[in-house]
Amino acid sequence: MLRMLRVIFRGDSVPGRLGAGQTVRHSLKPGTKAYLVAAEGSVTVNGVKLGTRDGAAIEDEVELTITADGPAELVLVETA
Repeated sequence: MLRMLRVIFRGDSVPGRLGAGQTVRHSLKPGTKAYLVAAEGSVTVNGVKLGTRDGAAIEDEVELTITADGPAELVLVETA
């Protein structure tokens, strides 16, 4: 069975690249789920560390605080 996923893209959301020590905050609407991947480098998201190619399924959060431990590249997908 193929399950369709509605992807929401907001151009003003999390930057794709972060510099070492850079922190960004991203708001999520209540009930929104998201998936965050550290494509390169490592980041800490709401206190949880992600290394290169690690992913985090996010739910029940209304704000993400993302800090790059070094240069990092991120992919964030919000789902409805």
